[in-house]
Order: sequence, then C-alpha cells, then structure tokens
Amino acid sequence: MTFQQQYYNTYPVTNGPKFSSDSSLLGALGFVTPNTQHNIRLPQDIFCLQCPPRQALSRPDDRIPHVTTLFGDGVPFRFLDGRHDYVVHQIIKDPNGPAFDEAENVPDILQFHIRWPGYEPQTYELFARDSPNGPSVTRLEFMKRVVKLFKKFFSTAQEEDKICTEPEWRIGDDGIKFEDLKLGKIMNVFAREHWQADIIVDKSQR
Repeated sequence: MTFQQQYYNTYPVTNGPKFSSDSSLLGALGFVTPNTQHNIRLPQDIFCLQCPPRQALSRPDDRIPHVTTLFGDGVPFRFLDGRHDYVVHQIIKDPNGPAFDEAENVPDILQFHIRWPGYEPQTYELFARDSPNGPSVTRLEFMKRVVKLFKKFFSTAQEEDKICTEPEWRIGDDGIKFEDLKLGKIMNVFAREHWQADIIVDKSQR
C-alpha cells in the first residue's frame, strides 16, 4: 500500500501571528534568514487551528525539529524541481538522511499550509513516508515534496486567474514567478502534523 497525493483546503482556521524578519515568533520557530536587497522573506500568517483554547496549546518544545538547508538564503526551487541533485547535495545537510530524526513522533501524513499574501490559504497533504508506518523519507525528498506543493499552488493561481488582494505579492509572469522562490526551513508550526515553509523571494535569479 502506498499513499496517493490529495489536495484540499478544509480547515477552519484563524489568522495566527504573521512572521517576518523582525518577528520574535519567527526567531522562536527558527526562521532567521535576514532580508536583503534581493532576498525578501515571504510574510505569512502562521496557521492556527480553530479549536478550544485547551486543545490549541502547543508548547515550542513539543514541536518536531525543522528541516533545514546549509545556507541561510535558501535553496532555489529550480534546483529542487529538476535534475539538480548534484547541486543540492552540496547545500542540504545530509540530503540522503531521514527528514525526521525521531520518525515515530511524526504522523504518516502531514498537513502543509501555504498562506501566500493576498490569496486564499490552502492546505495540502504532505507525506512523511512512502508507506504507512514506513521509514521517514529523506531530507532531499521531503524538500522536493514541499516544492511540488508550491508548484501546484502557483499553477492553480495562474490557471484559475485567482484574485490577489496584495498586488506586490501577485503570482504571474508580470509578478512573482515560481522560479523566483527559494526554500529556507520547513517548520512544524502547530501540533505535530501542521507545517509551513520559510520562503525567500529572489528575483535576481531570473
């Protein structure tokens, strides 16, 4: 039995605090890439499930360690979306190692949230394993799966001509392109199954 990818957006959510380069929550979660002239961190609301306060509590030490790259300015999406493994092996720490050191604490299927400014938030299934109760996927494979979800998000936004309420973050040929993105950290933001990614926009890659 293997998992089949599904895409959906069914979570009743509230807008959590927004993280940016000067956010204290950003530092607590490990998002530490500084903004520069070319590298601009995507500002995102942190996912927060709408539930009673007692159930909503999630202490920082309960979170699963994030999956990171070796360099603070991130790995270009174009390297993770194509046949560039020889390149990413040099910028991802232990790319063939497990994405999670304590895989038994990680659900088989994670909920990955994309909260792009100006667009409707989306939730996707993200598989931590290739089969139920199997070993963790590798760090490189986990990053590739996250990039694949962003590619799906970008394609849908363009094909369905989604309205963006924040023009500076509009997706498209005359806005932000998939190829402009870099992947920083992949973070466990709520409970154990809810994850988001630290994204850097770098138009100098064009």
